[in-house]
Amino acid sequence: MPPSRADAYASRSFSLYQKGEYLKAIDSAYFATLEKSDHVLAHNNRALAYIPRHSYDKAIASANRAIYADAKSAEAYSIRGLAYAAKGQLDQALADQRKALELNPKLAVAVQQRGSVLALKGDADGALKDLDAALQLKPDSVETLCDRA
Repeated sequence: MPPSRADAYASRSFSLYQKGEYLKAIDSAYFATLEKSDHVLAHNNRALAYIPRHSYDKAIASANRAIYADAKSAEAYSIRGLAYAAKGQLDQALADQRKALELNPKLAVAVQQRGSVLALKGDADGALKDLDAALQLKPDSVETLCDRA
């Protein structure tokens, strides 16, 4: 069965995000949600693409839509936590990373992000523990290696 148009747009959105073409990624994710309003991956991709553009409230809103569509989307909580951290709302960021890990304890990016937030909050021991755990889950994570340094 071929992928739906919504799936194709969502996939394209993530590819564009990886290339740094954030506006195009946002547009492609938007088209996916026009095809299927509760497309969790599209909302997550859109949230991700808003973050490097410093559109944190829009990122949070997109992640909220993903959570509304699927309350068990660990990725959506982790992305929303990333946006909260970027806004300096560290307690909310930490709560979202914890929720993401409650839903998926092996989500390396959530472990890494929780460690980063703990470092920002001054908990060096907790941060190192999380960053080491994230590297155990995903040893090739350049971002985690940089955070660990």
